[in-house]
Amino acid sequence: MIKHTPAPWKISSSVLVCGIDARIIASCYQPLLSPDMNEAIANAHLIASAPELLEALKDFKKWYINLGRFNPEVLSILKENDFFDEWVNKSEQAITKAEGN
Repeated sequence: MIKHTPAPWKISSSVLVCGIDARIIASCYQPLLSPDMNEAIANAHLIASAPELLEALKDFKKWYINLGRFNPEVLSILKENDFFDEWVNKSEQAITKAEGN
């Protein structure tokens, strides 16, 4: 598993995403390639939230696994909805992608 810079990630100067040690993680604005500053700022915010989003997905996965172990009746009811399996699959794919697996 690839390790990422620890959270929190912060926005610096609107378009730079930095770790807690001020190391630049991403630069989201390059005028020649992406002249839209609003899009660059939105991208910076999305990137800065990545560690928290990954943690939330991992927490969901733990909850889902524990639900199956300790309350299979509720899990069975949830699985009756078409969206639930899709939600679980998308979550697992996102975790795999984020971890570089």
